[in-house]
Amino acid sequence: MAAIVLDKNEIRELVRLFRNVFAFTDRLRKRSKLAKWITFPRISQVLSESLLVQLIREGKLLKELHGVIDVTRHGGKQPNIVVRTKTRVYKVEAKATGASAFEAFGKKDLNADYLLWAHFGDFFLQKGKRKIQIYVLRNPGGYYRKPTKLNLQMLQKKVGSKLRLIEIEF
Repeated sequence: MAAIVLDKNEIRELVRLFRNVFAFTDRLRKRSKLAKWITFPRISQVLSESLLVQLIREGKLLKELHGVIDVTRHGGKQPNIVVRTKTRVYKVEAKATGASAFEAFGKKDLNADYLLWAHFGDFFLQKGKRKIQIYVLRNPGGYYRKPTKLNLQMLQKKVGSKLRLIEIEF
C-alpha cells in the first residue's frame, strides 16, 4: 500500500517547521551548557521521500528513466519509492542526512535499482540557504555486498564518479 506523499506546499511548510525546531535547538545550545545534550531532530522520511518523489515526477531526478508513468512512496518491506515506466518497475531507496552525513545501508538499500541520498547539511540552520544536494547511485549493491554504516565521504571515495550530484534549489 502506498504511503502518503506531501504536495509542494506541504513540503515547504514542513521545511519551515523544521527550520523553526532547528533554530530553537540552536538558541538553547547557545544559552545553556547542558543544552549540548539536546540533539537536532532527524529529517523525517515523509519529508525527504516526498521531496524525492516530487522531483522524480517533475523530471528533475532520474531523468534517464524514460516514460515514467507513476512514482509512489511505500516503505516497510517494500522499497521507499517505486518508479513505474512503460517498460519496467524500479526500486528506489532513499536516505536523508544533515550535517553528520552518516547513514546505514541495509539489505533493501543494496537490492535497490537506485539509491537517492538527500544531503541537507546545514540547510535547516542557515536561514538563507536554499540548496540541498542529492546524490544518485545506480545499483548500490554493485559496490557494497553486505549492510554497512558509512558517511557521504566514504561513499564518494568508494564509488567515485558513479555517484552523481544534483543540487536542488529550494
